[in-house]
Amino acid sequence: SNNGANHANVEPLRTEDCFCNIWLSTHPPGSVLYIAYGSLANVSEGELANLIEGIKDSGVPFLWAVRPDQGGAPLTSLRAELNPETASPELLQHCRVIAWAPQLEVLNHPSVGAFLSHCGWNSVLESITAGVPILARAGGFAEQRMNAHYVTEVWKVGVRIEEGARAGEVARLVREVMREDTEVRRRCEDVRRSAITATGADGASGSSSRNYGVFLEDMRGRAAAAAALVSS
Repeated sequence: SNNGANHANVEPLRTEDCFCNIWLSTHPPGSVLYIAYGSLANVSEGELANLIEGIKDSGVPFLWAVRPDQGGAPLTSLRAELNPETASPELLQHCRVIAWAPQLEVLNHPSVGAFLSHCGWNSVLESITAGVPILARAGGFAEQRMNAHYVTEVWKVGVRIEEGARAGEVARLVREVMREDTEVRRRCEDVRRSAITATGADGASGSSSRNYGVFLEDMRGRAAAAAALVSS
């Protein structure tokens, strides 16, 4: 579902990151849900259990990157279920939990169809530039709730999982965001192209670059004026 042209300029994975590339490459384009939630400190075990159950019930293959010290009982149980030494090859082909992933490379992999995120700003930007829709369950830190609002209500490049959502609702939203022919996916491509133009990544002088230059010149002028005032 993602345009292959989005992935042409991505640097090759480092040797230690090749697992993600190999695993993702065994799946069809746009078929995998990538999950990276940052800190799970503000998610109760009950909500996390519903989140996991809903993701599993959706039937969508998933790759979940989460630190080993996070998640409590629900993720501990999922890790045990997906233990590479005991789980069946069929199950491990469908879903994996890993301690770390090269996120930018993963988001730019053709097999990734959506990103379940806490909506930290870096994650939002990386998902937008990869053209990947966001399944937003905002965290409780800094700007994450505002970012989720922009993702789902302003830019319309994702759908929101409300706090405390039950498993059935999570499964419905996962299936919705993974659909290929949707307005959200079309919006992702439009916003991706706008971001490329604004940053000048297409080789032109983008508006973001020009505005940054204006900002720097203004700061230099103010600094020079302040220095002149002090020395007079």
